[in-house]
Amino acid sequence: MNKHPISNLIAGLLLTAGYHAAFAIEPASSATVNTSTSTTAATSSTTDTAATTGSTTSTAPKAVPMCTSAPASVTGKLAEVEESDKRDDDELDSEEGSDKVRDRVRDKVRDKVSDAKTSGTGVVSRGDSNDCITAEHETSDDDADKVVNSLTGGDLDAHKRAIVTRDPVSGVMTVTLPDGRTLTVSPVGKTRHHNRTGTAQVEEDGDGNLRLVSAAGDEVTLGATQHAPAELKTRLEAEGYRDVSISDGHVEATRPDGQRVSLSPDMTVSTNTAAVAGKIETGSDDGLQVTYADGVSQKQRAHPHDLTDLRTQAQSIGVPSVTLNSDGTLSATVAGGNYRFKMSARLQQGQKSQPGIRTENGKIIVQYRDGTEQEINQVP
Repeated sequence: MNKHPISNLIAGLLLTAGYHAAFAIEPASSATVNTSTSTTAATSSTTDTAATTGSTTSTAPKAVPMCTSAPASVTGKLAEVEESDKRDDDELDSEEGSDKVRDRVRDKVRDKVSDAKTSGTGVVSRGDSNDCITAEHETSDDDADKVVNSLTGGDLDAHKRAIVTRDPVSGVMTVTLPDGRTLTVSPVGKTRHHNRTGTAQVEEDGDGNLRLVSAAGDEVTLGATQHAPAELKTRLEAEGYRDVSISDGHVEATRPDGQRVSLSPDMTVSTNTAAVAGKIETGSDDGLQVTYADGVSQKQRAHPHDLTDLRTQAQSIGVPSVTLNSDGTLSATVAGGNYRFKMSARLQQGQKSQPGIRTENGKIIVQYRDGTEQEINQVP
């Protein structure tokens, strides 16, 4: 990562963005130009949180389409079957023996398609070039268990087995890895089955989640979540926090001193039954360390107030992609250099009439569309 001050680069981009915006603004439009409301995640850091027995990649995964139809070569094989079995098709109209004929046609179709797949003339069963999703369903404990253990090697070696449990009320999953680390996660999206097999993989998805794919092609995405969200809200309010909001793990609350903060949980948790139940400690970075009634301790770290809007404001100054990493940092390519950032946990009322990213006294500040602003800090 480049280590020279990023604020000068941001200032330069702001000037450049203003130059181009002058030609892009319609006569009746606002003086602020947002080029897009979405972005494709680019570079994300390799995580050390997940089980990494399988291979890892440092780039956000490409979108894999649903399987919609067989390739032309397979379709051709099916046409051959249909032509060669015209007599069987005619016999299907007769009541007597129709089940036997139907089974015979189905077997022939299956054989032909299987030949096409394995001969290299149809769908390939290994590799990503022709990968597609054949099925998807809501993620169960069993789905997560199978995929995680494909990564740790626990599907073949009991000593490497991870344990996956799920709270029946909150739906929060606890993953205990073979080395004793414990993760608190929840499924993001559905379990998907790929039309391929290969090496088990763990990737970051660009939104702070982990995308796990088993050797058999089953994919689950897991994101950090609050260990006990209902208890967390109760504990914060008991400590004098006001206007506590928890959504998908993201917490925003007003501290007793009036400061509004934006936080999200670490995926890794620890357990100390001797710890003070319900204890909440504030760190030097305005994050929190929360100890729950069952002894589980989880860190709350700074989080973007609105990640989608942050990406929009970044795009408007020529930064096409902002990636949220699983460790809570952000990655972005600015003026050709790759940088890492972290948000300040503190939120305040915006000082400008329009949203955008600006530099002020050497600091980088994003003002969101709802008027809230938050500082962005460069990290090594």
